[in-house]
Amino acid sequence: MFLTLALASLSLWDLVADFTEGRSWPHLLTEALLFFVSIVGFIWVLRHLVSVRRSHRKLLIDVADKESELRQWKVSYQELLRGVGAQIDEAFGRWQLTGAEKEVGLLLLKGLSFKEMAQVRGTSEKTVRQQAASIYLKSDLPNRSEFAAYFLEDLLLPSQPI
Repeated sequence: MFLTLALASLSLWDLVADFTEGRSWPHLLTEALLFFVSIVGFIWVLRHLVSVRRSHRKLLIDVADKESELRQWKVSYQELLRGVGAQIDEAFGRWQLTGAEKEVGLLLLKGLSFKEMAQVRGTSEKTVRQQAASIYLKSDLPNRSEFAAYFLEDLLLPSQPI
C-alpha cells in the first residue's frame, strides 16, 4: 500500500518537475499515465485493505459468538451428564447392585467387551460374565442391549413428534 502511494508521489513530483522543465507532451502523458495507474493501484489496495479489515472484524465477532455458544453447550452437556449419572446411580441403588456390579454395569454402558472389562478390572472374563448376569437378573432386563436401552432410550427421542 505504501509502495503504491510512494510510487504515485514520486511520479507526481517527476511529472511536475518535467512540466516546469518543458518536456515533450508524449513524455508528460506517459508520466501522467504512470501517476494515474499508481493512484488507481493505491485506491484498489486501500479498498481491499478496508474490506479485509471488515471481514476480519466480522470473523472475530463470529468466533466470539461461537465460543460463547460452545461454553453454553458445555454447561448444558455437563448438566445432562450429571443428570444421566444420577439416574444411573439411582437405578443401581434401586437394584441393590454391589460395588463390583456397579463397576461392571458402567463398563457395559461404555460398550466394553467382557474380555476388555476383565482386563480393566483385573479379574477373569468368567467373573465379569457372572456379574453381568447378576445385573441383568437384579434389573429384570434380559441382556446388554436392553440394559443400555434402559438408560439411553429417553435420550434418543426425536426432538419433534413423529
